[in-house]
Amino acid sequence: MEGLYTCGASNYPGGLVLGGPGYLGANKVAEDLGANKWWKPTPEMDKYIKTYLEDGPLGIGGLPTE
Repeated sequence: MEGLYTCGASNYPGGLVLGGPGYLGANKVAEDLGANKWWKPTPEMDKYIKTYLEDGPLGIGGLPTE
């Protein structure tokens, strides 16, 4: 459904119970709206992105860290 965003530990990419879903959701909404992302990931979020979402050891690509 266009314009519906869901964020949480049970949504893709899962996990990230403390703050991760909001970070990932905010990034997607900002991307879709063409808004400037002024925030940076926490060290924990940065590690998660590099491990699971980028082309890291378990990465699948897709999310920028900035």
